Amino acid sequence: MEIAVRAQGIEYSLMPVPGAILGAFNNDCGFQTIAWLTEAVFNSEFGTPFQRVAPMELHTAIAWRGIFEQHLHLSQEAKHLVVPAECAFGGAATVDLTKQLADLLHDRGVPVDQSQSRANSVIEKIGRQPISKALRSPNPWKEVKQLANLASPKIQLVLPSEMQAAIQARLDEGKPFGDKKKKLARDRKPRRELALEASNVGIPEGIFRDANNVTLTQIPIQSIGPEAKGVVVVTAEQAAPYLRFSQPVSKHGLALIVINHSSPLVHGSGEEIRFPARCEKTAKPILLSAKIIQIDNTEVTRNAPPHVTKVDEVSTVVIRVCTYRDELNAISWDKFSAKPIKHIVDDVAALQPAGDGSSPIIDVWDRQWLTEKFERTKPADAAMFCACFRIEQGDLLDLLQHQGRVAHYLEPRSQDGRSPDADFRVVWINKKDRQSVVLASQSTTQWTAIVRSGNRFGLRTKTAAARTVHEQHKPQTPYLETDEILTFHAGPFPHGSNRSALVKLFSSWGWQARPTQPKTRTPDGKGVIWEIQSGTKPQYEVYQLAHADILITEIPKRTAKTASGSNDIQGSARTIAALTKENRPGIMTDPWDIQDPWSGYQPPAKVSRTGVGQELRGDDIEAIAA
Repeated sequence: MEIAVRAQGIEYSLMPVPGAILGAFNNDCGFQTIAWLTEAVFNSEFGTPFQRVAPMELHTAIAWRGIFEQHLHLSQEAKHLVVPAECAFGGAATVDLTKQLADLLHDRGVPVDQSQSRANSVIEKIGRQPISKALRSPNPWKEVKQLANLASPKIQLVLPSEMQAAIQARLDEGKPFGDKKKKLARDRKPRRELALEASNVGIPEGIFRDANNVTLTQIPIQSIGPEAKGVVVVTAEQAAPYLRFSQPVSKHGLALIVINHSSPLVHGSGEEIRFPARCEKTAKPILLSAKIIQIDNTEVTRNAPPHVTKVDEVSTVVIRVCTYRDELNAISWDKFSAKPIKHIVDDVAALQPAGDGSSPIIDVWDRQWLTEKFERTKPADAAMFCACFRIEQGDLLDLLQHQGRVAHYLEPRSQDGRSPDADFRVVWINKKDRQSVVLASQSTTQWTAIVRSGNRFGLRTKTAAARTVHEQHKPQTPYLETDEILTFHAGPFPHGSNRSALVKLFSSWGWQARPTQPKTRTPDGKGVIWEIQSGTKPQYEVYQLAHADILITEIPKRTAKTASGSNDIQGSARTIAALTKENRPGIMTDPWDIQDPWSGYQPPAKVSRTGVGQELRGDDIEAIAA
């Protein structure tokens, strides 16, 4: 490196790169560079802590060298005379610096007829060496702008009129302007989470009692002792020392109420309960989930009334109704968009009021206007409308078979509406239109109903009959027993392997798995990594085949992050707001700012600086004094 850059007068630095590999034979740096670049381009897991780049072996390098020599002879390049002095190592020795800067300026809005002269002017004022170094950086434009701003006087690289013309030309071509990701990150509100402290919780008398049916009151943590009696609200950190005692702390009824019960410090201790309390900040009642840990000889439990009143319930089911625009022929989409729920109720008989006027609908929620890619949009641009209905229990099978007649497709959901009903399964019919799926439903002896999701159609059936329906309509695809699908990456498989060959291979292993698609190629290019779905893990993680060893790795599922404690506290909007704080990643609260008398200081508004040689006006003097 030093010899290569010594004559060019440039600065350089060395840094380690992820997935660095060791040599496999002498003078193999060029071949190992190719292996590293191939891994970086084609392997999606490149750079992860446990991903290592396999070095290129000697026999592979010999084969590549032979192919390259054959290419030189076939293309007649073997007869070409190469002069080492004419080689541009690194592209820095013979590059036309002026042309390179002119192209950069032209990309940023400078007209073609002015870019060459503008580049010469910039190089003359800043110097060739700083410009050459800036153009070799990862972000050349940013470096050149910094040099122009540091020059005295500052150099205007692009005129405002040229910038405006470039922006307008980009918008006219339909190209986006600006970085949308940075704008969204800037506009995104910080995540807020509930921050409940032990001092914020007050437990009225009568909520808890001991084994002798004596009601207990809340006591502070300083009162814990052999004669203490009551409940103590603490955090997991405060409760940890008391968990080390092998003997009871008190002779009477005494228990710890741990508010941050999900902490690892109290795992395996106590039991989770939910009880009413009072928020000391707002003096409002709240419902709180916590852990109760016994540290006495007498058990402390929740005080239950002798007679508990029950609410009369009716049996209900939840269905999700999706109306598709391309099938809605009875009325126009504009008319449907004005009152979507009314039109759905008018078309679906099971949602209409009974003879006595009582409606079976208990609740309607989660109204969404979606595109074909299931993205939220305006009603005028939507391809479908979806909403969840909670209705009184009826004949669910007859209700589901009604779907599809007037563009409305019904889906049974769980009681909270967040997941599909476990009593039903869907068999998707690949690459079939609606009419083909209708014929498939009519030829099936088991109960089925037509399903649509975007442009895909399928058959919904009972879980007990799902295997039979699947084997009838998709005999070449393995049936997975569970909805909890695991994803794996397996390989390397030969390039000529297809889905049927892999299904046959997995069956010989006794593994019910479904190959979905090729994911990537191996670094040496000898095989393909496939993405596999299955309901169970394979018996082994490595299988030895005739062509190579097969490695199977499970891909963990992504879980949505939720605010901690969001489900533990229930209270009024004022109480939740009082207990909520902003949580910005990477920013911690300075404990010294809590009692800092200058923490609320607001600096004065910025005032434009007065130029040298100008007289101060009266308002400038007042601004300085302020």
